[in-house]
Amino acid sequence: MHRWNRIIAPVLGVTGCLVTLSACRESAPDDLIVSQETTEALVFVKANFEETLNRTRGESNLFKLEPISPDGKVTPITDFVGATVLDPCVSFDGKKILFSLRKSGSNTHNIYEIDADGQNLRQVTAGGGDDFDPLYLPDGRIMFTSSRAGDMDEYNHSPAENLYTCDADGSNLERVSFNQSDDFDPALLPNGQIVYTRWDHFGTMNRFPLFFTNPDGTGTFHRFGPHDRNFFHAQPTPDGRIVAIESTEINGDAGPIAILKPEQGPADPVIGGQRSLYWDDLTPDVNTGGAPWPYGVFKYPFP
Repeated sequence: MHRWNRIIAPVLGVTGCLVTLSACRESAPDDLIVSQETTEALVFVKANFEETLNRTRGESNLFKLEPISPDGKVTPITDFVGATVLDPCVSFDGKKILFSLRKSGSNTHNIYEIDADGQNLRQVTAGGGDDFDPLYLPDGRIMFTSSRAGDMDEYNHSPAENLYTCDADGSNLERVSFNQSDDFDPALLPNGQIVYTRWDHFGTMNRFPLFFTNPDGTGTFHRFGPHDRNFFHAQPTPDGRIVAIESTEINGDAGPIAILKPEQGPADPVIGGQRSLYWDDLTPDVNTGGAPWPYGVFKYPFP
């Protein structure tokens, strides 16, 4: 087990969130679709390969959907050949995009930045290891995850990813988390803190709670992590809550969309059936047993 590749293809408006729907059908059931056309655009990755929990390599590129609507126009932003593009992050002013790129013929991912119109590609990070999950910070620096330290995870299968920051030009690089296994999927909260998923191995437990930290690595603490659920791809909502993917699996980051209530408590909310005290499911539970299922699974919510 290593990391999650953010590959967004079909995008639907679902109860106020933009999500990826993975299913064995071309579209979602009508009762899940809320068509709310906007003048905004959505940046996403289209790939010719299926994502897995382990690192996946194949050809992919950045695209734009404008407006955000089932009938919106899809246009390419990049046209790499044989490259793997992952993890787009749009700047606060909407003019630039950070993303992880493995160029054709390369063995490693680095962070790159490009203008929203596809011009002025530049490399931000370099060096050993793989760099993923770039994130613009309010002070002009960039956060990302990287395996560049070379520390092996607790399975001793692959280098663990941790959180790093650097200046906009890639200089003044600093490691800000030190998990023996992976820290990944950082997102910026309105108060300036970072929420991210942390792989807590604990022998055979393999749990994925949410942690909060400051951008400089101080104030790190466990914020939301029930023992019988895992939470992935957390994002803040405009009203100050957190939306994430809820999963009972340790080998999958797909499931129903949940609105979390961390103010109710951080630990094991499923006691005596009181789950609703700690989060609200916005979509139906997901069948991961392989049986036919009309709703598919959900990934990558974005308010």
